Amino acid sequence: MTRMTPEERAYYEQTRRPLIRVPQSRIGKFGCGLLTTLWFMILLLPCGLFYLAFVGQITVQQSNVPEPAAHPMFELQLVMDADNRGFRVTRSVVQAGTETEVCLETYVSYYLWQSNEAQSPNTTFCDCYSRAAASDDWEFIDQQAGTCEL
Repeated sequence: MTRMTPEERAYYEQTRRPLIRVPQSRIGKFGCGLLTTLWFMILLLPCGLFYLAFVGQITVQQSNVPEPAAHPMFELQLVMDADNRGFRVTRSVVQAGTETEVCLETYVSYYLWQSNEAQSPNTTFCDCYSRAAASDDWEFIDQQAGTCEL
């Protein structure tokens, strides 16, 4: 076993340092975790796009709203018709709600849209429902174009 000279020891210490140092502060550790999570989300993006191509839509349903399939919390749908192509994003928000009345505002947006129509298909509409008691089924009252006017 050979002994190192002080110059060799200094060179050894200098060349064996990590390129990226582990953060010591909480903010640095949080930032590192956030960047790692973001990086894995970017890496998983092709998997999500393959799923969207095969299934056609990704939907997150709401609970405790009338007709949850018609009013998703978030829905991303791939539209591939002969005349229309792109992504449709639908999201619904409860604007006013009590035990017997509720109004849901639904936003429909299109991205990377190609169509023969000249106007933008983006739209917003409001659906209002009511019921006599909290245990009864919801009954559709009215649909308004645009935002909910309460």
